[in-house]
Amino acid sequence: MGMAAPDNKHLLEKLNEVFAVLRECNPDAARDWLDLQTKSTKEYRQSTLLRLMQQLARQHYSVSWRKDLEYYLWYAIEHPDKPLLGLDEDHPQRLAPDTIAALATLAIQANGWWCWDDDSGDTEFYPLVTLFRLYKVWNQKQGKKAMAAAMRDNIVRTTSSPGMAAMVFKDEPKGGDWDEPEDAP
Repeated sequence: MGMAAPDNKHLLEKLNEVFAVLRECNPDAARDWLDLQTKSTKEYRQSTLLRLMQQLARQHYSVSWRKDLEYYLWYAIEHPDKPLLGLDEDHPQRLAPDTIAALATLAIQANGWWCWDDDSGDTEFYPLVTLFRLYKVWNQKQGKKAMAAAMRDNIVRTTSSPGMAAMVFKDEPKGGDWDEPEDAP
């Protein structure tokens, strides 16, 4: 016959009794033990978050980490209805809702996010406050890059002659002449 599963309620009560005795005998040791448990739980959540981020990188980008992965995944949390960034636009992919929930939950529980650190050449765990600042800067840079790319894509030709420089855009009227307003003299 197999052994019966231990009674978890009984084990928890026993653990509480042992901790109460420890707290009475040596309050410093009890506090250290609690700190260790808290630290272990936080480190576990941090490492679980890192493993999940690396798994998603392998699954969607075929690498264990890639440039801007931390921002792509945070973007996915903020915009669950949009495709992941950094992928071929012809093959858009979204993260599953439970994956997004797991990322967000772990980030909150660990109070941080893994980011690539160019100086160390490895991932570093940053508090969420730091991530929010880094993400804001990254997002602003992405907006500027997108604007520059849109401008580049819209330019048909540029001309430059002494004293004159011009760009002709796709949407510009043919001939380069500007229509005078009807009320112009």
